[in-house]
Amino acid sequence: MRALLLLCFSAATARAGEVTQQRIDAAIEKGVQHLLRQYADGFGRGRAGPPVGPELVDRVGLRALTAYTLVKSGVSPKHGVVERLIARLSFDASGGTYDRACTLLALQAIDAAGSRDWIAELARELVESQERAGDWGYPGGGDLSNTQYAALGLRAAQVSGVDVPPRVWSRLARAVLAYRTGDGGFGYAAGAREATGSMTTAGIGVLAICETELARARMLDGELERELPRARAAGWRWLDEHFSVETNPPGGPWLHYYLYGLERAGALAGVERIGDHGWYTEGARVLLDTQDGAGEWHGTFEREGTLFALLFLRRATHAHAPRTVEPGETRVEQRGTIVAGPVWFSAEGEGPVNLTIEGFAPEVRARFGWPEDGTGGPRVVRVEYLASETPIAVVLGDASRACGAQRFECVCATLPPGKQSLRARVLVRAPPAQRDKEPKRAKDDDEDELGPVRVINSSVVVVDVRNALPPRASLETPRAKTLGGLAANASSSFKKALGFEFTDFGARSAVDGNRRTPWIADPKDKHPVLRIQAREPAKVERVRVLPPRIAPSTPARLVLPAEIDVVVHPGPPRRLALDANGGELVFERPVDLRVLELRIVSTPTGEQLYGIGEVELRVP
Repeated sequence: MRALLLLCFSAATARAGEVTQQRIDAAIEKGVQHLLRQYADGFGRGRAGPPVGPELVDRVGLRALTAYTLVKSGVSPKHGVVERLIARLSFDASGGTYDRACTLLALQAIDAAGSRDWIAELARELVESQERAGDWGYPGGGDLSNTQYAALGLRAAQVSGVDVPPRVWSRLARAVLAYRTGDGGFGYAAGAREATGSMTTAGIGVLAICETELARARMLDGELERELPRARAAGWRWLDEHFSVETNPPGGPWLHYYLYGLERAGALAGVERIGDHGWYTEGARVLLDTQDGAGEWHGTFEREGTLFALLFLRRATHAHAPRTVEPGETRVEQRGTIVAGPVWFSAEGEGPVNLTIEGFAPEVRARFGWPEDGTGGPRVVRVEYLASETPIAVVLGDASRACGAQRFECVCATLPPGKQSLRARVLVRAPPAQRDKEPKRAKDDDEDELGPVRVINSSVVVVDVRNALPPRASLETPRAKTLGGLAANASSSFKKALGFEFTDFGARSAVDGNRRTPWIADPKDKHPVLRIQAREPAKVERVRVLPPRIAPSTPARLVLPAEIDVVVHPGPPRRLALDANGGELVFERPVDLRVLELRIVSTPTGEQLYGIGEVELRVP
């Protein structure tokens, strides 16, 4: 990570109403402490105030968003409250779009490598719940609020190394274009006549995600490549015309939800100013002045205001959240090796790798600078980072103005180990003077009202990746068919796990379809037996036994037994050896199964606990 050297810093107390990093950090810390108190048990049942609107306490998505907010606000992923929140999430059923999406955000921020299977599972469920039109609902129907969170969740999965099929992004992009209103904004429902600030930021943010993901996959067709920037630009114009950071434009509720949407849209689309407005500074001023003495921001519902306010102040969507310059402060950033050439490009780190555009050569600034922008540099459409000529990440720019000091930062954690040749491909808008010097063309395929696009390539930087996520996972791999509707009982279960007082690790946990909810036998049980019953006889071709896993970390003493006897009634026992990855018993031919017994025949040693994460009955 890039270190920040403070050469000179004024410690004077900030005046009331002044936006400084001191005030921002203090407000974030105060809000974090409030959340830590509220969620000390990982459950959050205690009320933050009188209920207003629908009940939001004890919801999966809210707990996930809280964990995400805490980590993004600087709390360690190993903090007890964060671990308890994730533990609760691992036992909860994520049945809706918000639940799945917010859990994906939390897992990506906390432990993308260790949660890969969980992330892939949630991403697959989101993809499978995409509506026919390409958007998302609760599920059922479709609205832009659910849709934006689905997009954020799938983006988190993609960053974590789970490949989301490009068709998901193209369908989503076309669906969101239908949410535009006649004045350039976006509404809650497709075909809505009235736009709001929260939905316009949602539309801009989702289209930005679609554009970057399709460009990364080299699946951004000509129609979408022209239409997505136009729709985003129209959305920014709507926000400029209705600009406010005190209400959700044009004057409705959901202020904090809107402000967090503004932060996301700004980060995803590379926009720091809306017209003459510095959206972050103006929004931060309002939040700093409205936090209460307990550290809370009171929102439309019970608790979400504090979460959204913290995420805005922290600039949670940025790869590296920019800092606010203090009065009298001079900063010098320590940068990595910069490769010279038309584009000054740096790539540093052994994994994750930080990718940055440090600037442009003087001749590039002269050639592609717009007269009205002075020395601000070219107008960047997007930056594509490539590894051995394959796009690995895309960052959008604000093509309506000079890029200035924008660095188009991103963090790539999914490069494979070994030496990687990286470079940047920068797409810029050609200024009128430059177009006049070029040969006449019938019309550029990529030209619109902002002018044609030209490409500037950097030189190559070689990095040696040593720390990487597991190999990328694909959602295209078909899932094995398993028998559902199972019941289970056991000879015993473990009931005294600290931090897991809400569960007894009973037999049902081994057949609930959740690999993070194990059955654990009581250590005093010398001959543990797990019995599984099907509702009616069914053909089964194999039995798969998975190891016990507990999120966020499985205790070392919890292990899978080395051997079990598998008994299909009526029938003889079959011995099955298990290892750290579990084991599988394949029948010579499918058997009619009604009752299955798993008898643990090995004996635990020392403080060991025996458990089974999940029993999957594969059907033909």
